[in-house]
Amino acid sequence: VEAADLLAHRMKFEDDKEVRRASLRCISRLGKRLPDELAQSLLDATEDWVVQAYALQGLEQQSCLLISDKTEFATELGEMAQNAGFGLITFANPYSQWELDQLGREVLQTFKLVILVRGEHYTQQGREDFYSRLRGFVTEGGILFATPWVSYESVYHHEFARVLPFEHIQQKFREDLLVTGKPTENEVAQKLFPRPVSYQTSLELLQRK
Repeated sequence: VEAADLLAHRMKFEDDKEVRRASLRCISRLGKRLPDELAQSLLDATEDWVVQAYALQGLEQQSCLLISDKTEFATELGEMAQNAGFGLITFANPYSQWELDQLGREVLQTFKLVILVRGEHYTQQGREDFYSRLRGFVTEGGILFATPWVSYESVYHHEFARVLPFEHIQQKFREDLLVTGKPTENEVAQKLFPRPVSYQTSLELLQRK
């Protein structure tokens, strides 16, 4: 308890990011809860998503982690979570292995909801530990909102793939596809979309399990 209290006191004066992260990790593992005032000041004073996550543990606020690909779409999803009453933390560097390694069980358990956005960039290599941790988050009762390409990225991670409601058809996708959406006969739809709307996209080939 004395060690945790000393570290918590030093947090008020510590500027080094890695020292802050290590101190908060230690306080968490010692089972010590941050004082509300300190936790709130850490949330207000830093944009470091790891520090914010540990601060939220002290505040016991329903929260959401947005793992963003830095697109407007990801930002909009985060805003939707905030409008639904979640405290939002954004992890916007999901391609750094060093940052991914920070996403351990004790950090994930802070969150009720994780939004995972893929689309701008994705890869099938080097994400094994990341998806193992996410699978643990889901099986322990966490809510995962995963966008398209998560299924493609994790297709060879069979344990994680089992928790998804879709599976790949022959592990394929289609690129540069022209999609045309036509309004239904509903009056509101006719007013919003008086003409068919076309756009070019890429998509996974999936089927429901």
